[in-house]
Amino acid sequence: MPASHETIMHRLRWLARACAGVLVFGATMAVALPAHASVYDPLNVISYETWRASSSMTATDIQTFLNTQSGPLKSYVCTDTITGTTPVARSAASIIWRSAQAWNLNPKVILATLQKEQSLLTTSNSSNASRLNKAMGCGVYTNSPNTYPGFANQVYNGARLLAGYEKTYGWTPGMAKKVTVSATGKSATIAPANSCTFALYTYTPYYPQQLFWNVYVTYFGDPLAGALPKVSLTAVATSYTSVKLSWPSVSGATGYEIWRATSSSGTYTKISTTAGTSTSYSNTSLTAGVTYYYTVRALKTAGGATTNGPCSDVQHAVPLPAKDTLSYTAGANGTLSGVAAQTVSSGGSGSSITAVPNSGYRFVSWNDGVTTATRQDTHVASNISVTANFAISTCALSPSAGANGTISPATAQTVNCGDSMTFTIAPATGYHIAGVLVDGVSNAGAIASGSYTFTDVQAAHTIAATFAANALTKLPTTLTITSNKTTVARGQTITFSGTIAPNTGNGSLVRVYIRNSASSTWMLSSVRSTFSSGHWSYSYKISTGHARGTYYAQARYSESSRYLASVSASRAFVIK
Repeated sequence: MPASHETIMHRLRWLARACAGVLVFGATMAVALPAHASVYDPLNVISYETWRASSSMTATDIQTFLNTQSGPLKSYVCTDTITGTTPVARSAASIIWRSAQAWNLNPKVILATLQKEQSLLTTSNSSNASRLNKAMGCGVYTNSPNTYPGFANQVYNGARLLAGYEKTYGWTPGMAKKVTVSATGKSATIAPANSCTFALYTYTPYYPQQLFWNVYVTYFGDPLAGALPKVSLTAVATSYTSVKLSWPSVSGATGYEIWRATSSSGTYTKISTTAGTSTSYSNTSLTAGVTYYYTVRALKTAGGATTNGPCSDVQHAVPLPAKDTLSYTAGANGTLSGVAAQTVSSGGSGSSITAVPNSGYRFVSWNDGVTTATRQDTHVASNISVTANFAISTCALSPSAGANGTISPATAQTVNCGDSMTFTIAPATGYHIAGVLVDGVSNAGAIASGSYTFTDVQAAHTIAATFAANALTKLPTTLTITSNKTTVARGQTITFSGTIAPNTGNGSLVRVYIRNSASSTWMLSSVRSTFSSGHWSYSYKISTGHARGTYYAQARYSESSRYLASVSASRAFVIK
């Protein structure tokens, strides 16, 4: 980029001291758009309309103007090898005009730049040749060769760069430009208000540009004349999600562009273009507590072309937190502990509140799905109205029964608090209720009655029943004995038989004992099984060597689990 050389540095320094501007020196920092100065605004030096007015002067007009100046350009002629297709001798006025037409640039901008850079409108001394060689300061750097030597080369390429910088950098409102402050040599970052001023600082990155402005004003009048004026913008937060922008109508404007950033240094984004005479805009769907920065510029569309005025001073607004209401209600069978009606700033938090059920009831949930009885709503973004729901409490009754009996109901039961439920206990045949434990404690009434009733249930309970076999009453038995003969010879058989009553069943054992009349000792002779009729029999063969005499036979039945023992009468018989 072209840099200011020694010839103009002293002018830039004193002008910087004389000009008021908002800057941060030292470290490179962003600078807010300044208020519009009545005489000179270093961030709004020239309007787009003035910048692009390539037809503002004809070649004859330029020559006439130069003739009124004392500098060398009024009579300067050189070989032009760049503005046409073949080399030809042309006057300075012709070269200036042809370059302006080639790049759609106002010839007055070129003339002001020639004076700013090399004083070629007024100077007349022995250094003219050197000044003409670097007329626009284009590609001229300290201790470096001249990139575009020669007057025609300088004018043509200087116009090319000035016009090109206004287009190629894609300027947007708030777009930062790094410059050197002429008075101090320190760097700063500025935000030019329009693309043309941005191009001037790109061409000569020194702050301020008042020398160009002074030259232009001196010879051609106000570079902002006829341009759309700067919009006077106000920004007011209207809710926690919206900001309203408003401005007075700008004469000649056919619409307005609204640009926004979220920091003072940008980057700005165009969020809307209003049409017609609209002088307000509501920016919605914003985030509460965030600072938003706005600038607005007027636009004018005529003849198919659109031009823009300078950006307004930046205004910022913070969508302030709105007030939201929190309303808590207790449903039937419960109350609330805490403040039921609250007001909080949007984004803030309410105080804790608890749903308390009445006796015999339980908390179920809030009707917005919150399942904890105690709640505290935080980061509130809208009104909240909720109700606590309660339900009657339930209790579990858990029955159990051991073997050889039942309890009914036999499975766990759920009952409402305050209700009652009866359990019936029944032993199996041959068994009785041995014990009933209610919540682990023996209950004699339940053992005796075979039932237990839980009344006014307010908690979980258990009931457990056990059973035992009934004690048996053993039946007495009567055992008889008889024989088929009373006298028996040795070598013969005598048959004893009898019955047992009541019938103890098929296969009950009867033992037959025999003793000699001369002895008191009974000797087991045989063990016999009863028949299904309760009858038994035993055949006893008398050996040939058996002693003769009187003998006795007796039947015996041993005690069983169901019957008592019995002994028959003695049956006498004689062995002869």
